[in-house]
Amino acid sequence: MEAVAVGSSVGSLSAQFSKVSSSPKPVHANLSTNLRGSPVVDISRRNRSLCRPLPVESQNDVNLSLKAGARCAMKFLEEDVKEQQTTTKPKPDSKVRPPLPPREVPKHGGIEGAVGLLTKAIANGIFSILQYKLLEDENIYTKGNFAPVEEIGDKLPVQILSGAIPQNFPSGTYIRTGPNPMFHGKYAKSIVGSTKFHWFEGDGMLHATYIEKRGDEYHLSYKNKFVEAAGYLVDKEAGKPLVLQTMEGSPWGLLINGLLNQARFGFQSKPTCNTSIYVHGGRVFAASENNLPYEINVSDLSTVGVFDFKGAWSMDNFTAHPKIDPKTKELIGQGFSVTEKPHNAVGVISADGETLIHEIGLDSGRTCLNHDLAITERYIVILDFPICIDPLQILEGKSKIGVLPRYGDSNSVRWFTVETCSMFHIINAFDDGNEVVIHGLRSKMSFLNTDMNLDKAKWYSRGLTRSPPGQEELDPLSDGALLTYPYEWRIDLESGNVTERVLVDEEISMEMPRINESYVGRKHRYGYVICHDLDQSRKEGVPYFGEMSKIDFSSCENGKGRLSIESHHFGPNRYGGEPVFVPKPGSTEEDDGWIITYVHDMNTGQSEAIIVDAKKFSEEPVARLLLPCRVPFGFHGAYVYDQ
Repeated sequence: MEAVAVGSSVGSLSAQFSKVSSSPKPVHANLSTNLRGSPVVDISRRNRSLCRPLPVESQNDVNLSLKAGARCAMKFLEEDVKEQQTTTKPKPDSKVRPPLPPREVPKHGGIEGAVGLLTKAIANGIFSILQYKLLEDENIYTKGNFAPVEEIGDKLPVQILSGAIPQNFPSGTYIRTGPNPMFHGKYAKSIVGSTKFHWFEGDGMLHATYIEKRGDEYHLSYKNKFVEAAGYLVDKEAGKPLVLQTMEGSPWGLLINGLLNQARFGFQSKPTCNTSIYVHGGRVFAASENNLPYEINVSDLSTVGVFDFKGAWSMDNFTAHPKIDPKTKELIGQGFSVTEKPHNAVGVISADGETLIHEIGLDSGRTCLNHDLAITERYIVILDFPICIDPLQILEGKSKIGVLPRYGDSNSVRWFTVETCSMFHIINAFDDGNEVVIHGLRSKMSFLNTDMNLDKAKWYSRGLTRSPPGQEELDPLSDGALLTYPYEWRIDLESGNVTERVLVDEEISMEMPRINESYVGRKHRYGYVICHDLDQSRKEGVPYFGEMSKIDFSSCENGKGRLSIESHHFGPNRYGGEPVFVPKPGSTEEDDGWIITYVHDMNTGQSEAIIVDAKKFSEEPVARLLLPCRVPFGFHGAYVYDQ
């Protein structure tokens, strides 16, 4: 996604905010990306008309609101400045981030402190004048098993519905995170333009199933809890949703929302940690790529706090899908910036998680929010894909893959142009002689590329439907464009040639791939994915995953053949989530282990955790665990072994 320059078309609002902002970075600049990278202001091609200057009357309204807000703020400002002039603190080192959450405007004396307070006071004054309003849309993501649940408090017992926990199953905890909006989809009205609640901006909630082995017996329990990220704490303290939406809506509405979030809370899009769980250096983290990860305590799911790599990491965010080298135990991740060059940073963290060993800045000429990356034994693989740009730009061929030595400098990266596409998740990558081989789940375009005026359910349904054979596509940018297939890129580092191909023939759509993590960056044979129930997903206009698949790459080696696929169906009207692989203790075979995931039964309204033998993948689960409450659909998880 290209960085968007917001110039004079922002009008007087940005100009007045720039006068009072104490931040060295423009507060509006990050607004071309958000929680999942959806475009906020897109001035390419057909959307350029959206960025014309506001009408004079609208500009005057905004100016009047700002001035009135400033007047309302001055009374509080005079008292705060007087107090701070007697308690001035030294300015903190720029590399040491203020504690999160939430980040407050730093309390400095003199002009800097006054300007920071004025910025925040004006924003609060605007809200006071315009009378804060809550809105609630008819939204499928607040219904059924997408709907949020309440915290249950202490751990509750889990019942075994069928089967038994295998005796050699490792003692540990299966944790998954996902969106769980605290106020059930209610949100604050935008001052300018219009915005809507988006499921991806829901507060992160952890769902943990504890499988504790005591002697020869297993003790099972379940607990859920919100991740106490910065955005969650702001709203919780207020008792209502204060953080404004920055993901779906009109460009003006999203822009102003981000400006006000920055002025009031110190962040533009809401930190949620609703995306992934990973374990490194003896710590467990909840993550989303618009903020730094938060460490969590597995025993009670309490939030330890934000983890910023001791202030050494240069970015204010970190990828949701870092990779851990199974041999060195190093963690490799990346971050992005829209406001400054270089737009991307790639780093290597020590095995104990204490030291940033290596970091370089990369600039491909634009900013892409990268949800995932890959590693091999020698290289880091990064994606420069137009995940969230205007769909018309999809036709312009702007996808690139970057390959760089793990400890290389910024000049060592090599960019390879590939067919334009979208990809959220990489299955794995590995070295094969002079080639770097990448397996991922690829679609023509991102499901985030929607227009607010579209019927999104209909748009999503068409995206999962190919045009009838023999007929031209009704819309080549949408029909069938969301079907997500296993795909292979083979990059020859000697010749510079790239060979790419689809690895399946049938109409299928897969997501959330996992492998045996001992094979990360190494040649793998197996992968595990969830598959859309295409009929249900097309009917409802949202993703429903009715089965898991075990994909065997041994049938498509050396650039030939197609994947062999074995399926595990969840059952009629039952839908599941990401398959997490748990290897058997002492195993030497790649697929010698189990798959664990959450499944929701729409027939009964109950949720389960199921355990499937990976070697007998299509058979019934070896254990079905009935959970004491409903677990909404969500994203990624991990199995955390007991120490």
